[in-house]
Amino acid sequence: MNTVASHPTRDREGISSGECLRRARESRGLTLQQIAQDTKIPLRHLDALERDEFAALPGGIYRRAEVRAFADAVGLDRHVALARFDRALEHAMPPAAASSIDARAPHHPMLASGRTRVLMTAAVAVTTGAIALAMSASGRTFA
Repeated sequence: MNTVASHPTRDREGISSGECLRRARESRGLTLQQIAQDTKIPLRHLDALERDEFAALPGGIYRRAEVRAFADAVGLDRHVALARFDRALEHAMPPAAASSIDARAPHHPMLASGRTRVLMTAAVAVTTGAIALAMSASGRTFA
């Protein structure tokens, strides 16, 4: 269970993340039970998403995956739904928790930390050197 606060944050249009998902679902004439069956997301999670009860949701990548799946099921653009959800989550989290998440891991796999890049570069250099040394010891030349 997460310790994220649970109060809806409304965007410029006055609609919370959960309300946007609920409206899209209702406009398609779908029930939460139908979406739960189609997406394999527990009903309690779908209900929590619609109510902006972030503390009742799973953590990490599972939370975002559920938002994407819900958005897909109700015909919303998944990127828009995730952006709206992320804004709501950011406003619902205490500032210390938000900063610890930002410091804990990069948001994109291509944005590795400086230390990770240095270690990866060193590993590639050591491996290349070992291969070159082994080839020169066996009498092979580089062509």
